[in-house]
Amino acid sequence: MAHRIRTGLSRRGSIGVAVALALVLAAPSLMTGYQLDDWLQHLKLSGETAVMGAETSPSAMFRLADGEPSQTRQLVESGFLPWWTQDTLRVSFWRPITVLTHVLDHRLWPDSYFMMHMHSLLWFGAAVAMAGLMYRRLLAPAWAAGLAALLFAIDDAHAMPAGWLASRNATIALFWGLLALWSHMRWREEGRNEWLTLSVFGLVLSLLAKEEGISTCAYLFAYAVFLDPGRLVSRAVSLLPYAGTVLVWRLVYQGFGHGIAGSASCSDPVSSPGPFALHALQRAPVLFLGQWGLPPSDLHLVLPGGGPWLLWAAGVLLLLVLAVVFVPMARYDARIRFWAVGMGLSLLPACAVFPSDRLLMWPGIGACGLLAQYLHARAERREIWSRAGAARALAPLLTFVLVTVHIVLAPLLLPMRILAFATLGDIIEESVVTAPLPDDAGNKTVIFVNAPNVYFTSYFPVIRQALGLPVPDRIRTLSANAPLPQPHDIARANQKTLRVTPRGGFSWRLVRDNAHPFAPGDTVDLGDITVEITAVTRQGRPKEVEYHFDTSVDDPRYVWLVYKASQGQFAPFLPPPLGQVFTTDPYL
Repeated sequence: MAHRIRTGLSRRGSIGVAVALALVLAAPSLMTGYQLDDWLQHLKLSGETAVMGAETSPSAMFRLADGEPSQTRQLVESGFLPWWTQDTLRVSFWRPITVLTHVLDHRLWPDSYFMMHMHSLLWFGAAVAMAGLMYRRLLAPAWAAGLAALLFAIDDAHAMPAGWLASRNATIALFWGLLALWSHMRWREEGRNEWLTLSVFGLVLSLLAKEEGISTCAYLFAYAVFLDPGRLVSRAVSLLPYAGTVLVWRLVYQGFGHGIAGSASCSDPVSSPGPFALHALQRAPVLFLGQWGLPPSDLHLVLPGGGPWLLWAAGVLLLLVLAVVFVPMARYDARIRFWAVGMGLSLLPACAVFPSDRLLMWPGIGACGLLAQYLHARAERREIWSRAGAARALAPLLTFVLVTVHIVLAPLLLPMRILAFATLGDIIEESVVTAPLPDDAGNKTVIFVNAPNVYFTSYFPVIRQALGLPVPDRIRTLSANAPLPQPHDIARANQKTLRVTPRGGFSWRLVRDNAHPFAPGDTVDLGDITVEITAVTRQGRPKEVEYHFDTSVDDPRYVWLVYKASQGQFAPFLPPPLGQVFTTDPYL
């Protein structure tokens, strides 16, 4: 049986098998429709009237806020962004190649989710095929290359890039980046300049598909250091075309006003090297754990208390265990060093935002190459790499764990994670559609007392407009709207004032950085409501706030909604009487 498996993996057709398996496992996405960001991007692609002051054009598909206080104020007043959003928030990405693919969808099949997801799957399959070609060029024997392609194809970390339309950019960037790397290797080995031209072209398209395309350079650098057949000076010079390409791209990127600023959750390695370095120290081990083991790195965002630090510690521990085994291998095999360095450097761009497995496609290239070489060494009983006693002791258990996670569980988890994400989107959509709004909702202000997370309220007007349902004039959210539901107390101080005290404070930090803390007495004017911060945490986050309405909270212009977890939908709500306190229970 082992001989037949190796023979099958050795055939060039094994790449096609890996692609087919990847597409089959990701096929449930064909029935999932729009999820979260897809709705907003649909409105921008359709050029429909903005419901929250955002720009509606294809070029704005990946722009949340442009750093202009006037535009940010519109987004806050409409309710799409929370009131604690920093005025100069900029979250704007330049991805014209990806935008073109979505424009094509809306031109050819504007009403077919199936075809849009089919388009995404084609990019996913193309990226897997390109990975297979690269593995066959770098790995020997051939069955190890086939194994690496198979491992990459079934990696459950690819669920969101493969199954979420808004994350298609990751697979597009990976395809073009791998084409650039593969062409570069041919240029260096064959000396034909047409391969250099194709390589630079691939890098440009990768960068224009998603910023993660910069990870192409991680593997180009690792190749130049460890595998390039040329002399040292020649190796260094070979990287200059790519350095120039990245420099021009970055200058144009900044010149167009794109980038990240004003967010504690996201950082730019160029404009904010200090915060980025701190984020890298905090997030790289979590991402490493998500790539090599379990649980997914996405869990970091929602774990309460010290949970994120437990993930961090588990990631560091796993890194040390793998180092014990792989370092002896790296002494004898330059390819091990190539995979490890490429993987490590490609983790860094992923640290610019909060941890998520959807950022692991590039690190996964190196990880699957490493794992395939390790399993090859174990299968061939090549014990020369494990002279160290610790490596020999750890190898059997490590092999069992890695095979279980990456060969047994991964293909089961990939479709399950696609469907789980779609289920969350369906729950949000259902809550939006079934919300008890009056017929004249367009003249009302909807006030959410609570919600399971920020997506339920921010996307409320977006989804309703996309579905042709009446959209409230304004949206207001009283609760902290954190990633996980949390209880909070609501008290009526007087006829026009509600005092809200969330347990744990207002902790959602995507839209404000640590350099702009609040202080007691600070106010935020929302037009019809003035928010007054009456108490803050040690970090300057609001701990207690008072909402001062310009009229009575019982005014009929307001529609009050509370989320009932037991029913999975919003229900009508009456503000508490004067002097009484209402405590929300996120699980009832």
